[in-house]
Amino acid sequence: MCSAKRKECFYNSEKWARLKVAVKSIYSNVCMNCRDYDCETHCDHIKPRSIYPELSLDIKNIQILCRECNLKKSNTNENDFRTQYQREQAENFYPKINVPAPKKKVRHFPKKKKNPTPTQKKKKLKKEIIFKAETIENQILAIAKIL
Repeated sequence: MCSAKRKECFYNSEKWARLKVAVKSIYSNVCMNCRDYDCETHCDHIKPRSIYPELSLDIKNIQILCRECNLKKSNTNENDFRTQYQREQAENFYPKINVPAPKKKVRHFPKKKKNPTPTQKKKKLKKEIIFKAETIENQILAIAKIL
């Protein structure tokens, strides 16, 4: 694992790098708030990572902001500056990127093994005996013993 701080570790991860490339490819490199295109842009979490860590790699939670707009926004609000078209682009692009979707916690209970009924046991035994018997006469004798 990373020896650096948790925040630095996240922003240096391969998954975050792939997500940034995907986000910039669908949204371009224009600030979604002030519409400035000749500036340093950041991939901003709409819902802050500090409050919603499970959405940190969700492309539907990322928008492009210039450095100034991103610093103004900080993690105090959840303003989504994307247009409806851009939201739809993220929805449609989501399965194409190689970042797993956030997983919901689901409890899986193991299936209980049912005890076979006496008739099921008999049928299984019958099949085994018939399969093991080499000749037809031996199969007939084996069936007669079961019945």
